[in-house]
Amino acid sequence: MSKQTYQVRQPCKVGGEIIKSGTVNCTPQQAAPLLKSGSLIAAGISADDGEISMEVFVEAVAQLDTENSEHWTNAGAPDIKALNKAGLKISAAERDTLWAQVDKD
Repeated sequence: MSKQTYQVRQPCKVGGEIIKSGTVNCTPQQAAPLLKSGSLIAAGISADDGEISMEVFVEAVAQLDTENSEHWTNAGAPDIKALNKAGLKISAAERDTLWAQVDKD
């Protein structure tokens, strides 16, 4: 299972080590309870290939407020700045490609 990079929002224990800030690489299984508690957020970059996975993208989009117009473009796509604040560093081109796939579903 490939590891992904997550941004630490509050101190947490990962693999027996307490991480207070910055980023941490761990498997999705290790991250799941920490994501749920809000201790981690998806940083968006896979440790193996440097590409943003659909799972990470969807997690970041789920953090956006559907009622906040600042979180969305006029075309209805997630705003880059809002995604960055959610911990996902992504370009507009990457966002557009991933959003087109989400929008199809």
